[in-house]
Amino acid sequence: MSTVILFPSQGLHANAFAGTARAILDEFYNAGGGPGGTAFQTNVTRISTGNFSVSFSRPSWAKGKGDFWDAVSAASTFVMLSHSASDGPILNHDHTEDESRDELDRFWQPWRREGNTLNADGVSFWRKVGQQGRTNTARIALLGCDTASVYGPLVAKVANSDVFGYLHSCQAANHKVQIPQLKKIEKDEVPGGMKRVTP
Repeated sequence: MSTVILFPSQGLHANAFAGTARAILDEFYNAGGGPGGTAFQTNVTRISTGNFSVSFSRPSWAKGKGDFWDAVSAASTFVMLSHSASDGPILNHDHTEDESRDELDRFWQPWRREGNTLNADGVSFWRKVGQQGRTNTARIALLGCDTASVYGPLVAKVANSDVFGYLHSCQAANHKVQIPQLKKIEKDEVPGGMKRVTP
């Protein structure tokens, strides 16, 4: 498999992200002549405020064998498809206006930016994505809002991989938007509205 897509199974628009990931595989990666790919979903458990455990499972409609990390280590492209912000992917998006709740409880970001660096889980995750068990170099596509300017460079550094991210907002859960972007990324081109960040 040349590509692994990871998407959230919880929170706002979870079904839309699943549908988008499936459409990207069906209409691009696994279509006739496509480069091939599979998908996994995140399953996040809150331990305490700002602390989470994350597991990964392959949905029944995604082809492939082996676990998440086996697939990632063999992939040439890793796609993170989710709501996001300049401090990282949001894996459970509780879109409430209750400002009395801690933001870390409303927006679950296990691999978030803290100041000028990634938190410990973020360093561990992205380092494994980019470097664990690899004989090749992976590119990383962060298909979420505002992922290029601040978060992308931190990921590129710890993953030792080129990162493609959005400069501003985007329609992350829209396969008609994201498939053309990924086609360009797979050709090593920078799509409109995105930026390429090198380690």
